[in-house]
Amino acid sequence: MKNWWTATFGLAISFPLVMLWLTWSLERSLAPADSGVWEIYFVSLFFPFNVWIALKFCYFPGVELAPGRVVVKNIFRAYQIPVFAVRAVRWDGGLTLYLENGKRIDSFGFGGSLLADIFAKSSNLERVRRIKTQILDEVDRGEGEGSLRASRMSYLNLSFLLAFVASSFVLNISVELLVQG
Repeated sequence: MKNWWTATFGLAISFPLVMLWLTWSLERSLAPADSGVWEIYFVSLFFPFNVWIALKFCYFPGVELAPGRVVVKNIFRAYQIPVFAVRAVRWDGGLTLYLENGKRIDSFGFGGSLLADIFAKSSNLERVRRIKTQILDEVDRGEGEGSLRASRMSYLNLSFLLAFVASSFVLNISVELLVQG
């Protein structure tokens, strides 16, 4: 589940960056200039990295509900939490999971963005109720028994970034070869 207002904002920021990246490459192919190798590296790294940052903060964070566990994906970390370790699910200006061991895990994806507060507070509260209901239903059914320890792992979406950078290099090198040929 995502905060779709914030995710849409992230896509709206990314779209002009991608269009500028493609326009820059197209402009170079139509009006060749003595740009040099620096431009290939700059364009191939700058635009994909900025799109990745925009999506990391707005699109990728969220909460996944799987049988016996809840996965909270924040910007750089993901937390895999067994449902039996969750003591409470609350809206404290954003989605917060309180665990049996006294820890609390906030969800960046439901962290109370300005857009969501203005336009989508009721839909975010409904998603929080759905998450809470599903967790409580699993606990009542006795599913997901086992370890009560929440595990923390990195969540970088590096495959997305590397694929975008690689495709950017291919496009920019192809344009450079087209210009020189």
